[in-house]
Amino acid sequence: MNPKKSVFECWLEDEKMERLLEETQKVMNSPPDTLRCYNLCKTCRELTAGKGKTEIMEPARFFMV
Repeated sequence: MNPKKSVFECWLEDEKMERLLEETQKVMNSPPDTLRCYNLCKTCRELTAGKGKTEIMEPARFFMV
């Protein structure tokens, strides 16, 4: 059986990261489910490479209404 793997990118403040970890723990079946989170500094984000539509966009600091 080939496991399916997915990658999601998101910008989270510390409190939202903690909530993500708490909520996903409730629905994970471990094993085989896993969740791995990486904190990338600005320099590391600038050094990333990819193919296709891979532009890393910082979240808006304000919203126009």
